Order: sequence, then structure tokens, then C-alpha cells
Amino acid sequence: MPDQKRRELAQYRLEKAEECYLAARQLYEGNLLRDSANRSYYAIFHAVRAILALDDVDFKKHSGVISYFQQHYIKTQIFDVRFSHYLRDAFSIRQNSDYEDFYIISRDETKTQLLHARELLDTVHLYVVAGEKESLISKHGMSCIATCRVFFYLCRGRRPRRPAQGAL
Repeated sequence: MPDQKRRELAQYRLEKAEECYLAARQLYEGNLLRDSANRSYYAIFHAVRAILALDDVDFKKHSGVISYFQQHYIKTQIFDVRFSHYLRDAFSIRQNSDYEDFYIISRDETKTQLLHARELLDTVHLYVVAGEKESLISKHGMSCIATCRVFFYLCRGRRPRRPAQGAL
């Protein structure tokens, strides 16, 4: 697939991830925690698939997406290892909340899923926009998310500020 088509597909998948994230927030605010956790997982999943689109790779099974992301993006330190944990945890919670009859997810767990989804989405967006396959662990000592926030605020013409503690 030509490079431009891969970028368009990546952008489309990122938009889909954003929609899932917004739905997860609304469900959380409506106290529909299992459904919120489900949408948070899909926000993360579609964001990861956006990265895979740049490689012209896709899988029919979620496990294939997860495995490829870990092998080609976590082990190579393009993305920090915590994003692998976010993806695995979200997958496990989604599986349990969707298929276990008596699984109960707490409001705090759901909020954590939302925060992780937002952080991953922001970082993947930066990666897709930057279009580089080099480490997002900044050479200047900034974390991935800090680098991402600075990038977005510079693009919008605003100065970066610290988010409120626990902000979604």
C-alpha cells in the first residue's frame, strides 16, 4: 500500500479510537462502568491498529495485534513498556467484563482505564503525525506524554500547562 494510503488509514483508525474514548467517557459519567471499560479498550486497540497501518500490517485476532505491537514497538523501545501493560490490562478487563457473568469493575479501575486510553491516544497521535519510526523516549529527558503535550500545545499556539490531577 502506498505511504499516503497507510497514513490515511492510520488517521482513520485514530479517529475511530477517539470516538471510542469519547463514548467511554460518557459511559463512565453515566456510571455504566463495564461498557466504559469496553470502549476504553477499543480506544486503545484502534490506536495500536493505527500504528500497524503505517507498517501495512493487520491481524484478524486481537492477540495478533497485541503481539506485533509488543514485538515491533515495545521491545524496540519505540514506545515505553507501560503502553504494553495498558493494552494487556485493558484487554483482560474487557474480556472479563464482557464474558464473566459476575465480574464487577470498580469506578477507580474504570477511571484508570480512561486515563491510560487518553495517554496512549495522545502518544500514538504524536507518533502518527511525526511519521518517524524512532524512539519516542525523548533525548531531552521528557516522557512520551510530556513530549506529546508540548507538541499539541505548540501546534495550537498555546503554552503547555500541567493537567489537573486525575483529569480525564
